[in-house]
Amino acid sequence: MPLFVALLAGVFDLAWLAFQRSALTSSAALGCRVGALQDPGEDDAAWDEMEDAVDLAIRDALAATGTPCTADTCVVEVTAFGEDPGRSLGCTVRRDYASLTGLLPAPDEIEYTLVVRMEWQR
Repeated sequence: MPLFVALLAGVFDLAWLAFQRSALTSSAALGCRVGALQDPGEDDAAWDEMEDAVDLAIRDALAATGTPCTADTCVVEVTAFGEDPGRSLGCTVRRDYASLTGLLPAPDEIEYTLVVRMEWQR
């Protein structure tokens, strides 16, 4: 019986990690898409507004999965690179991770990075 309980706890830990990674992946994709559709303005004049929109979209999407992203447990980074007409937007989401049972080795932090092509090219 103890072996079965340990095995079951390990399965729960792996499923929890997979769920957390999936939530991070889908939230980053949604947020980065929001940013890619916004106009950063001439000479990136509206970059801060676009970055705030990406951050808010990612945090809202994570909250919708039941795993809210607070300022002290989660970091959202938005970067642009490349030259027009091939400019891209990179979104990185990094958050703390806590195992359910602690029986399996797990990372202290999980991260996902996504790059999308920006729709607004000047």
